[in-house]
Amino acid sequence: MQLAVFVRAALVVACGFVSSAAAQSLWPWSLETKLVAPDADAGDRFGAALAAQGALALVGAPFDDQAGVDAGAIYAYSHSSGGWVLEAKLVSPAPRAQGHFGYSLAIDANVAVVGSPSLLGTTSGDAFVFRRNGSAWTFDAQLTPASPHRDFGSTVDVSRDVVVVGAPTIVGGSAGLARIFRFSGTSWVPATTLSSSASKYGLSVAVYDKTVIVTSPATLVAPSAVVYQQIAPNAWQQSATITPPFIPQLWGRSIALGDGILAVGAVQTNGLGIAYVDTFDYDVQSSGGFTLTGHLHEDNPISHYKDWFGDSVALEAATANSNAMLVAGAPRENFTAKHDGMAHVYTRIGPNWKRVARLTAPDAAQFDEFGSAVAFAGGSVLVGAWQHDAPAQDSGAVYSYGLTSVPTLYCTAKLNTLGCTPTISATGSPSASAGSSFVVDCTNTLPEKLGVLFYGGGAQIVPFRGGWLCVKAPLERAAALAATSGSFCDGSYSVDFNAYIASGQDPALVAGTIVHSQWATRDPLDAWGSGLSDALQFLIGP
Repeated sequence: MQLAVFVRAALVVACGFVSSAAAQSLWPWSLETKLVAPDADAGDRFGAALAAQGALALVGAPFDDQAGVDAGAIYAYSHSSGGWVLEAKLVSPAPRAQGHFGYSLAIDANVAVVGSPSLLGTTSGDAFVFRRNGSAWTFDAQLTPASPHRDFGSTVDVSRDVVVVGAPTIVGGSAGLARIFRFSGTSWVPATTLSSSASKYGLSVAVYDKTVIVTSPATLVAPSAVVYQQIAPNAWQQSATITPPFIPQLWGRSIALGDGILAVGAVQTNGLGIAYVDTFDYDVQSSGGFTLTGHLHEDNPISHYKDWFGDSVALEAATANSNAMLVAGAPRENFTAKHDGMAHVYTRIGPNWKRVARLTAPDAAQFDEFGSAVAFAGGSVLVGAWQHDAPAQDSGAVYSYGLTSVPTLYCTAKLNTLGCTPTISATGSPSASAGSSFVVDCTNTLPEKLGVLFYGGGAQIVPFRGGWLCVKAPLERAAALAATSGSFCDGSYSVDFNAYIASGQDPALVAGTIVHSQWATRDPLDAWGSGLSDALQFLIGP
């Protein structure tokens, strides 16, 4: 089989089953910064809630005392090349002691929603809407339940002109509920109130476009997530009920809803099962069918059931240059100390989810509960540690991790007919403008045989021609070249990828682009006539 034919076949191969055993770490993450409140005080619990989108991030400190004892506050940050910059500290426009403003957070575009449940008080909870204009935040509306409900505001979400506020606990005989508000063009008005007698209905809520999901993480009966579809401006109709494949204690403790993806966290506390995160694909237009795509958990879930894996969860949608990602917090992980916490990052490769990083705080300490809240902010992962003790006891902190430009190996090479493993490697730094080299090599190959470096903007690991195809279509390739002379497996290939970028042959190769690359080689005695190296992921710098 000619190498050119093989490469053409590789360029059109469809995604298939992903072998998680074959996949290696794809995403290098490094700590960008640690955020603490500039006016941090003991017990504020900065980082108890997070919401982020693009270059904006909101951090909740629901026990802040500026507006009253445990009245709460939130901090708004924007991201630039210099890191995260504090824009504003916001307190409740209607503050009250033990109001816990900032206990829950959501953001979409320039609209932010802040939950203020009266968890330890006696008054009704509420939620507040703010709008961002430039770098200034202004109060827009106070959202209240139809009748007093202490836990109203325990969870919130926003999508476009729709806000959902959850109130799970039964108070004064009223069942858990979720209230939907809609922006009329001039003000936020109640659209409908959803309720159920199911245990803890409204503990987690999510909205995306015209779909609302409310969980009922019952402890003694089957938990569920109820799906509602908007059928008129103020009318929502139940379209599906999702139940877990396995019954944990708190399935639905956390939830994240995105473009065709749902993630549901399940926290286990009593040793009768395991903690995990379930992922589902769904039709954004109808929300009628949800297909289980992932059942994510610790490597040894039985021994980790008390880690609270899935206590928090966040999604990042796929882009032209990256796959969809998910982060799940495990705040009671005992990594270096009791309940210091951990966060697990996954990426979507083909139809499956693959864990690509475990994040921990560099200054982790006992009972920090790192992972109590998680969020994606553009190219960063934010992780809250609401009980971190610096600068004061339980003042809290948030850690921001960014994707580095260090090239990373993943996938598994196909052995050639001499029993050698073609190995990809790189030297230098990938750059869209630097005059220095970034050389992508392949060693341990058959001498003098043709080879080609092909690349794409995504990772996948699918069985292909006796090996693994590790790069997702659409694919491009550099010019074919012959391996160096030698004997046995002494052949090698080299391409200066920076020079290839500078040639302008592929205008899409600009700073900020994530590239996944792999070598295809000619192997005449192979059943398919071809070989495959492992793969290399790198980020093109400026």
